[in-house]
Amino acid sequence: MKILLKDVLEFDNLRKEYPDKTIKLRFNKYKENEDITYNFVEWYKEDKESKKFKDSLLTVWSNKKKTIQDNDIIFQFIEVSDNKWLLVDVAKILSANNDNGIAEAETLKKYEKYFGKLSVDFTNLPNQFCYVEPQIIDNIEIFEITNKTYLEMEKCIR
Repeated sequence: MKILLKDVLEFDNLRKEYPDKTIKLRFNKYKENEDITYNFVEWYKEDKESKKFKDSLLTVWSNKKKTIQDNDIIFQFIEVSDNKWLLVDVAKILSANNDNGIAEAETLKKYEKYFGKLSVDFTNLPNQFCYVEPQIIDNIEIFEITNKTYLEMEKCIR
């Protein structure tokens, strides 16, 4: 039986609650730039509440393209293994027009119970990491929801 992300996270209810917002899924992957290496998993392991980790999720620009808008609700995933993505935050964007290139946002608390526990199996398209199209985001299957967080399970393995 398929369990869809949109059903567990109630995208239809979210669309009714915030009719002027766009649901966006953002898949954050290890990436090396000239200035910085984006190692989301390591930053998450080090301190998932750190400014560096939170700011990296809310970076407004990517390759000179604006990827976050004021009307977004962003479900943030990090790649923990090949095509396995862990939900780490759900951010309602308050302002994407800040001079520092980092969006101002608030976490939607009702989703916190899934942070670090819900993962999807998803093959990201080349050169794309944000999705808004309902035909894509409404058909993503959940890989698993665990009782323990990813960090708790990592400690058990060590």
